[in-house]
Amino acid sequence: SSLAHRGGPVMHGRIHLYLIFYGAWTAQQVAVVQDAARGMGNTPWMALTIPFVMYAIFRYIYLVEQRGEGGAPDETLLSDRPILLASAGYAVTAMGVMIAEHNGWIGPVNLLGGGL
Repeated sequence: SSLAHRGGPVMHGRIHLYLIFYGAWTAQQVAVVQDAARGMGNTPWMALTIPFVMYAIFRYIYLVEQRGEGGAPDETLLSDRPILLASAGYAVTAMGVMIAEHNGWIGPVNLLGGGL
């Protein structure tokens, strides 16, 4: 398997994801996280989350460059309502895609022959 960008390979072979857990996790909780991680890269539908991420990044840059905020990044990120809404939108969309794909409500998309 490989990752592709614009029809060309970006990475070949297995792509490894390492998750670090702190605390006492049950086997069932670990299995849920592992299942979610396995399914994350298998669908182009996750591209629906890109606008939320891009908005949050550009909003943060705006806050730092134009308003002089960012001295305490955690406070900036956690107190800015538009960034919080973008984060919530990302989380809802990502969860929705994973749930919909898991239940078979959506399937693979042929990006060469059509769009999302």
